[in-house]
Amino acid sequence: VALMVAMCKIKELMSEMMLPGLLRWLKSVNAQVVVCCPLMKKEACWGAQITGIPCVGLMTTAGPGSMAYAMKDFLEKMGMTIEECLEHRKNYQPLQECFERLRAKYGIKVAYNDDMEPCGKCSVAIDSAFTLVTTAEFLADPTPKDLQELYEAK
Repeated sequence: VALMVAMCKIKELMSEMMLPGLLRWLKSVNAQVVVCCPLMKKEACWGAQITGIPCVGLMTTAGPGSMAYAMKDFLEKMGMTIEECLEHRKNYQPLQECFERLRAKYGIKVAYNDDMEPCGKCSVAIDSAFTLVTTAEFLADPTPKDLQELYEAK
């Protein structure tokens, strides 16, 4: 459980620490687009937003609904619920300070419940210029209705 609590608390803190080097690199190679995994590379999407270039998500899971099932299952196996994870994130002051720094320095708006409400939400997929999903419809996990509506509203 301790590992999961730590992961819930520090994900964005780690991404924040990667941003300066990522921004330097994007500028040094004169990047015109960023292609990234929307589930694993939040800082890549942020770097694209900050530098004003498009971000393209490449989702290689069983479709946009897959994370709702994977997240619940993973947390359950680690002995946690989504509500407990959200509570840890909400009450962890260094994380709240990280969110404020990201807003103040880069104009990035992040909240403790991003990617978790509704369960399986992928903020990077929503914030990207577009997201490619590399599964066939018959192989895709069903997308929960609240998540489907959120993605369609984009």
